[in-house]
Formats: sequence, structure tokens, C-alpha cells
Amino acid sequence: MRKTLEHCEADRVRGETRMCVNSVESMLKFVDTIIGSEAKYDILTTNNPSPSAIPL
Repeated sequence: MRKTLEHCEADRVRGETRMCVNSVESMLKFVDTIIGSEAKYDILTTNNPSPSAIPL
């Protein structure tokens, strides 16, 4: 967690576009600023099953 926060708060490299987001909604807003809110894109998600749900 500490490394993530350090990276997030570090100075940007010249020309870098960066935003530290903490939710899917924030990420989508950031994507909209980069590619435009009129662009069409699909949002894909995954989830990891709990170890007890995996048959042996």
C-alpha cells in the first residue's frame, strides 16, 4: 500500500498523463478524459473465486 501511495503522489514525468483512482467509476471518468466521452468502449470485469469454491 505504501509503494502505491508513493507512486501515486510522486511527481509526474514530463508528458505523462496520470490519475490515481480508487474506484471503477473514477477510472471510467479518467478514461473519458483521455479518449473522449463520446468514444464507445466495453468494460470487462473478472473475479477470483474463493479457495473454498474451487473443486479439488
